[in-house]
Amino acid sequence: MKNYYTRIGIVIVIVVAAAVLLLNWFSDTSYSWYESYDSKSTQPFGTAVTRELLEAYNDEAECRQVRKPITTALTSDSNYNYIFIGSYPYYAPATIDSLLLHISKGNTGFIAAAAFPDFLQQHLYQPSLESDDYRDYNDERYPLTSIASPTVKVVFEDLPQNAAFAFHHRIQDTIIDYPWMHFSQIFGKERTPAIRAVDENGNAVMLEFTIGAGKLYLFSMPMLLTNIQVCQEDNRLFVNRILELLPPGDIIWDDYSRSYKKGGPAAEYTETEGPLRYILSMPALRNAWYTLLVGLGLFLLFRSKRQQRIIPLSEPHVNRSLEFITTVGRMHYMHKEYLYVAKEQFRYWQLFVQKKYGISFAAPNPQHIDKLATKAGVAPDIIRTILEASEQQRHRQSLKEAELLSYYKKLDLFYKNCI
Repeated sequence: MKNYYTRIGIVIVIVVAAAVLLLNWFSDTSYSWYESYDSKSTQPFGTAVTRELLEAYNDEAECRQVRKPITTALTSDSNYNYIFIGSYPYYAPATIDSLLLHISKGNTGFIAAAAFPDFLQQHLYQPSLESDDYRDYNDERYPLTSIASPTVKVVFEDLPQNAAFAFHHRIQDTIIDYPWMHFSQIFGKERTPAIRAVDENGNAVMLEFTIGAGKLYLFSMPMLLTNIQVCQEDNRLFVNRILELLPPGDIIWDDYSRSYKKGGPAAEYTETEGPLRYILSMPALRNAWYTLLVGLGLFLLFRSKRQQRIIPLSEPHVNRSLEFITTVGRMHYMHKEYLYVAKEQFRYWQLFVQKKYGISFAAPNPQHIDKLATKAGVAPDIIRTILEASEQQRHRQSLKEAELLSYYKKLDLFYKNCI
C-alpha cells in the first residue's frame, strides 16, 4: 500500500512538471498581448509610451492619471483637457453630463475607443431628445462598422492623400487581421461633426464636435495609440498630430472608465482591478496560477478517496429451500414412496389454507368445508374430495402412482380456483 501511494506521488509530480513545461513552451513569457490600454503598462497593447510622449510634448503641464470616477476630478473650476484611450468608455449618464459640461467651458476632450455609449451619442447628435425618444430614433445614431484587415492607412483631412500613415496589426511575430473601426455614416439635424481623419477608403475615423466653447474629438482606432504602434519610428509623426489637437494645459488621463464596474455603467466604484485580474494579465503569474489549479485537481483526484483498506463484498444469501424440497420430492418419487409424497402434499395444503384463510383442518370438521369454500371461492365438493382422499391415505400402507397423480390433480384444481 505504501509503494502504491509513492507511485501516485511520482505520477503527480511528473504531470505537474509536464504542465509547467508545456505552458512555458506554448506561451510567450516575455509579453502579454492583452488589449489593456493601461497607461502604466509597458506591454505591447498598453499606453505608457503614449502617455510619456504626451508629458514630454507639454512638459510644463500636469498629466493626472485618474483611477476613480472622473466626476470627482472634473470640478467646476478645473481647466484640464480630458483623454480616454480604451476599447470602450464605461460612462454613467451623470459622467457624460459632467464631461460635456466641462468641455463646454473651453476645455478639450479626446476619446479613442472602438465603440461609444448610446447616451454619449444622444448628447452629441440630438441633445434635445429625451432618453425614451432616442431609443426610437435609430437613424440619428452614429454607428461604427469594422473592416477586417492586417493593415490600415489613416490620413488627416488637412494633408494630401499620399501623406497617409500606414499601420499593421501584429501578435508576436505574425501580422494578422484586425477589425479596424470607422464611422459608417453621418447624421444629425442639430449638431454635425467635422471629419478630421479618414482611412484609405475615405471612411471617417476621427470626428470633431464643437460643444460650447470647447472641442471633443472621437477616434475609432485606439489600437493605433498603443505602445507597439507608437514605438514604430514612422508612427511618431502620427502621434504628434494627435497631440497637436490638445491645447496647452493640464491633462486628465481617464483610466477608471476602461473597466466595467459591478452594477453596470451607472455604478460608481473606486476599485477597478482585482488581484486575479492582475495575475491573469502577467504571463508568468498566469502560468503559475494554472499550474496550481492543475496540481490541486490532481490532488483531489487521487488523494480525496478513502485511505482505509477496501472492504470485500460478501456474497448475498441464497434461499435454497425450494431446491431442497424439489430434490427431496424427486428422491421419494424415484423410490416409489408415493404415499409419503401424498401426505406431504396434504400437509403443505393444510399450511396454505391456515396461513391464507385462517382455517385449520388438523381435526376433521364438516363446518370448516363450507367456511373454506366461501372464503376461497371454491366449490365444496373439491374440498370434500381432498379431505376424503387424505382420510383414506391414513389407513393405507402404500399408494400407486396413478392414485398419487389423481390426488395431485385434486390439489391443483383447488390452487387454480381459489382466490
